[in-house]
Amino acid sequence: MNEGVPTDEEFIVRKIDDYFIYNITVPKTFTIVTIIEGIEVIPDRYFASCVYLRQVNLPQSLRKIGKSAFSKCFHLEMVNLPRNVIDIGKCAFKWCKRLREIDIPEGIERVPEECFSECLSLKQVNLPQSLREIGHSAFSNCDSLEMVNLPRNVISIGELAFMWCKKLREIDIPEGIERVRKECFSECMSLKQVNLPQSLREIWNSAFYNCVSLEMVNLPRNINYIEKRAFMLCKKLREIDIPPGVEYVAEECFKFCFKL
Repeated sequence: MNEGVPTDEEFIVRKIDDYFIYNITVPKTFTIVTIIEGIEVIPDRYFASCVYLRQVNLPQSLRKIGKSAFSKCFHLEMVNLPRNVIDIGKCAFKWCKRLREIDIPEGIERVPEECFSECLSLKQVNLPQSLREIGHSAFSNCDSLEMVNLPRNVISIGELAFMWCKKLREIDIPEGIERVRKECFSECMSLKQVNLPQSLREIWNSAFYNCVSLEMVNLPRNINYIEKRAFMLCKKLREIDIPPGVEYVAEECFKFCFKL
């Protein structure tokens, strides 16, 4: 087979031995892959750089997807995650540039760092109520992501988690979150509305930097401090009420907020 030419044949994965590295068993030219029932783990990087892969059929027996398992599968358009999956590794779907939609099943408690980073076509994400943590850069540079509903049980959102989600229009941060971390929503240029929880105490460095469409933010009464450049270049921000309990507003926090 010519290794540089894609084939529409279906590749059937009947057995996965422990932790093959760098995709030594899966031909990179296949566009469709089916993993048979009984397989519970996709090892780290098992399908990484299968650049022609468009469709993958996962078994209901699957419980774990390893680190970077599908990273750089540039043509992968859709993945149906089985309901028994309880663990997804970091960077699992990073650089899946044509992935359009993902439903993360109930039971998943963490979307790890860079899991869907650089998924440029990802428009819809459905998160489970079991989710408690969104990792560092989990959805960064998802250019097409317009809306995400954060479940009420989420208690931690990592740095850069939604950075450069340029079409994200609105975000409701659930009660229980105490800090919006560094650059968490920076460069979200379509973000118009942010609803912050009363549990919030800290807004970190550049959290909403260059959110040029953001018009209004209601700071909760329990907030203690706002770090530098938190709202810098929010050019449409018209009004801000800083609660009396705020101890520190850092330098350049509202710099270049021309309508404030």
